[in-house]
Amino acid sequence: MSDKPDVSEVTSFDSSKLKHVETEEKNPLPTEDTINLEKAAERSSKILEGLDPSKLKHAETNVKGMKPDAEDMHQDRAALTAAAVSGFDKSKLKHAETTEKNTLPTKEQIAEEKQN
Repeated sequence: MSDKPDVSEVTSFDSSKLKHVETEEKNPLPTEDTINLEKAAERSSKILEGLDPSKLKHAETNVKGMKPDAEDMHQDRAALTAAAVSGFDKSKLKHAETTEKNTLPTKEQIAEEKQN
């Protein structure tokens, strides 16, 4: 066998048997919004690069709200619960009968099971 491919198949191929296919662009160009966002990010980074830290002023932070500790949370929860219970209207409750569906076995039943 020779290492050369058979060129006769390629040259004798009937291209009229091929179907027409529309090509799809898989990698579209960026939109105008995307370009503007990238330009804005680039401008911001250039501004920060040229910033001289020695020209910055010191700023004091003022913490206005502190997180409650566990005791404060417990007191708030207790106050809410007390308000909800004291304002509850019992007259709106309906009467319900309780039926026990899972009864404990009697002494006789236990003794009978021990025998089996």
